[in-house]
Amino acid sequence: MFTWCRREAVLAAVCVFVVACGGVDQKKFDGVYKAGNALQVELRSSRGVPGAQARDRLKQFDIEIDALRDRTIGRQEVEALKAYAEAADAFRYFLRFRAIEPEADSAQILVKGPNIEVAARFKLPVDIRNGSKWVNRGQAITILLQAGEQHLSDGDRIVSGR
Repeated sequence: MFTWCRREAVLAAVCVFVVACGGVDQKKFDGVYKAGNALQVELRSSRGVPGAQARDRLKQFDIEIDALRDRTIGRQEVEALKAYAEAADAFRYFLRFRAIEPEADSAQILVKGPNIEVAARFKLPVDIRNGSKWVNRGQAITILLQAGEQHLSDGDRIVSGR
């Protein structure tokens, strides 16, 4: 009896270790993977002028990410979900900055409110003039789009195990 209980305990400990350190359940991440890649394809095909469909795809990506929030098991699944969430944020900010019109006769946009935090988080090149913060719109949307694509790629790599 003692040997059987001891074996069960050892087996349980091994299972916990494998889950905590081991791989990723690819089926679990299938919806996030598909939604993220559909969003990326939409943004690329729109040639920088995303429409309502891009926002719908971002919303679906967010829904798929939220569905996994309390279902990740182990370090790799947590890291994959974090990468996907960061991709969603970057794509969201890309769409936000893409919608901001630059100042007349300039490629610069005034950065204020919550966009100041976004500029700092993604290290957008900020120019301070007359006490206001400005960023080049083209640079900002390029950096944000690239950040989204990089985080999406990181999540895909973690999930696929490559």
